[in-house]
Amino acid sequence: MSNTQKSLDKLGKEIVEMLYEKKMIMTWYRDKPEGWKLANGMYSPYYINMRVVPSFPELYYKVQDAMCELVVNAGYRPKERSPQDKLLGLAMAGISLSNAITLGTRIPSLYTRKLSDEIKTKEDLNRHLEAVWSGISSHGQHKLIEGELTDGDRIGIVDDLVTSFTSKELGIRQLQIEAQNRNVKVIVEDIFVLLNREQGADAIAAKLGYTIHSVIPFISKGLEWLKGPLEQNEYNTIIDYVRHPDSFQSELMQQSLVAVAKNRRQ
Repeated sequence: MSNTQKSLDKLGKEIVEMLYEKKMIMTWYRDKPEGWKLANGMYSPYYINMRVVPSFPELYYKVQDAMCELVVNAGYRPKERSPQDKLLGLAMAGISLSNAITLGTRIPSLYTRKLSDEIKTKEDLNRHLEAVWSGISSHGQHKLIEGELTDGDRIGIVDDLVTSFTSKELGIRQLQIEAQNRNVKVIVEDIFVLLNREQGADAIAAKLGYTIHSVIPFISKGLEWLKGPLEQNEYNTIIDYVRHPDSFQSELMQQSLVAVAKNRRQ
């Protein structure tokens, strides 16, 4: 293992422990007995929300150090050394991370504008823009990306986490359309995230020609790093869930988990 990877793993372990401590990684056992219904409709006994990382400066500094290492290790350089290397923070959580990386490395960053809640995929975006261009939609067309774009830019996508890759495809599509509107060509090869849920996004990204870089690969490393802070019951249940999520979708299983969590509170 390289010294860079050892450094990243050390930071990753410290960060994931702090995320749990600050309740940005929550479990049914400690935080919410009924668990969570995810955007894809599936039940989950744990939930990750890192949008409030900047509210905890000590954690934010560690995240900045780790993300800077991740980006620099992938070959991105400050403007005076590599003028066409840039970062694109995805609204909303990715913006605070890309800004932090810019401050730490002097690599310029841009950001995506937040879209309507109805636009969740690149196909939704295409349909929306077709409606705008044809005059069917009453909504005006704004820039999809804020920041300087020049011909030949290599742009790394930055976000807090990756699950299914859908939101990353949407962000890349926003960038492609904006670049086309500005009559420039850009290159996207790399996706930088703090946490990778490792639930299939890597294979999708690779098929599309992208590489995901993460500080915390949650299943292969993050859960092991959390083995200390997690109670044994929490750890075993989450391990079972990430291996066999379908077995947790029955009402009987979910009721049994509620009972276990409530018993802990007595």
